[in-house]
Amino acid sequence: DYIIIKWHKETNDLFPEEGFQELENIYNQILPLKPKYILFNIYYLQFPITEDFLEKVGNELFPKIMGSGSIEKTAYVVSENLIMKVGIEGLNEMLHTRGSNIRRRIFESEQEAIEWLFK
Repeated sequence: DYIIIKWHKETNDLFPEEGFQELENIYNQILPLKPKYILFNIYYLQFPITEDFLEKVGNELFPKIMGSGSIEKTAYVVSENLIMKVGIEGLNEMLHTRGSNIRRRIFESEQEAIEWLFK
């Protein structure tokens, strides 16, 4: 029913294009499993979430995500880095404006995120 994805320190210096490839690979692996809940622990993610990155997510990944029909909630664990929080908020807003009914929230700890996912 759920999947936890952790972004490791070893990948914190990717460029946005490489980060998108990693994200696409992750979704290609998990969507066939039909998870209801996804926790993205991206605490160590460092690459900037640019407008181009958001556009690629919206145009290439969003149709796959919505087509799966299984995801109900997604939680993000992010660092206190304001730029990263703003980027994730931008991603959430973009998904919302494109009609996503997946509930999403940002957290500073994995424990808080897990508690919210299973409420």
